[in-house]
Amino acid sequence: SEATPPAPPAAAATSEEELVGRVEALEASDAMADQRLAALEAKVAALMATAVAGAKGKGPQVEAMVLDWARQETWPNEPLDVVLCSDCVYDAGIVPLLSSVVKGLLRSGGMFFYVAPDTGRAGLPEFLSGLAAKHGFEHVEDVE
Repeated sequence: SEATPPAPPAAAATSEEELVGRVEALEASDAMADQRLAALEAKVAALMATAVAGAKGKGPQVEAMVLDWARQETWPNEPLDVVLCSDCVYDAGIVPLLSSVVKGLLRSGGMFFYVAPDTGRAGLPEFLSGLAAKHGFEHVEDVE
């Protein structure tokens, strides 16, 4: 008895045009990512220049602070121009408190930078959307 040949694959082979289109889309995506990275690097360089000028007494001062979010008396007396927060959202339960702290620390028109992985952080989407919805923050850019 003869063996039956295997059935052909169910999905049709991808055409050369489709492959070229996919490669072009990936290249365009890479170019956009490169542009976003360059813009972010420029922002960081500007902040670093401000920090260096401040340290030399020739510009605004940059200062690191440890705050007890729940105790407003540990916060600075004057509103801040910039708040940089790194990996502060780790539990969805802290989102309302941290959102209030960020809003309470910044002067009108101030800038808030948040740095953290975009996965594995319970409450991060709620934190970012809450800043926009409840406090009027504009989410400018995610950088991967």
